[in-house]
Amino acid sequence: MSKTIDLQVDKTMRLVDGVKAHLNELLDKGVDAHVLDDLVDKTRHMKQLDQECDALHDQLSAKTRAKNDILNSVKTGYADLRKILRDNYPQEEWEKYGLLDKR
Repeated sequence: MSKTIDLQVDKTMRLVDGVKAHLNELLDKGVDAHVLDDLVDKTRHMKQLDQECDALHDQLSAKTRAKNDILNSVKTGYADLRKILRDNYPQEEWEKYGLLDKR
């Protein structure tokens, strides 16, 4: 869980617990159990979404690493083929093999 979300969950739950303990004093100020329950529900939902985001981030990181590994392999294969063509054929023939002379 991100530090920002973790801190907000902690602060919110601590506040809700404190307000619940003194709810009678705050009823005339517009604070009732419904307000607190709604805040707790939103806090739990936020925490759940943050955990889902963390899981998606982990999946994205793994896929990005896999993609980069394949990219490096493709680049190496390309460079190997390019070297074979450049070392064994004159520049005029490179284009027929799909190798453009871009120095």
